[in-house]
Amino acid sequence: MDATEVVAPTTAMSATATTNARARRILLGVIGAVAVAAVLLWLAAGVVSSGEAASHAQLHAVSALAMLGIGGAIVARWGRAGLIAFAPAIGFTLFATAQVVEGLGALGYAPDNETPESGLADLHDVGLALTGPVLVALFAGIAISLGLVVARRTARRWAGVAVGFAIFVPGLLLVKISVGGL
Repeated sequence: MDATEVVAPTTAMSATATTNARARRILLGVIGAVAVAAVLLWLAAGVVSSGEAASHAQLHAVSALAMLGIGGAIVARWGRAGLIAFAPAIGFTLFATAQVVEGLGALGYAPDNETPESGLADLHDVGLALTGPVLVALFAGIAISLGLVVARRTARRWAGVAVGFAIFVPGLLLVKISVGGL
């Protein structure tokens, strides 16, 4: 065995580790930025809105923070795993972002939460429109992650694909029911 055979895999592994570390930092930064936006949304709801509209906006903020907590925990715990950790974390972060947009739109409603008072109310519709595709991305991320774990642990690619489909297809059905009805 010559020196290039030993050095090449180490260099490739080092490049992958560096790329994963950079992606991890970026993803944690995005999660942090969306978390700050969600906290500001929660605070703003208590100041600029009232009644059911304030509660509505705060509910979206709390939902976003919960999703970011899950995504952040995945990256913090398994961030070196690359795609296995990043796929679901990105899905949770996208869902949290849609919740923040929807919550900003809730600030545009009157206290009865039915009557639009400002142009901000249009953002609620934008957030709703984002929710369907983002939930598909979330379930795809979870399916990819768990499919890769199963494929690697069993050394059977078909098992990973089966697990991925077993998660993704019911996930699509859930999105269809929750966003579009049956």
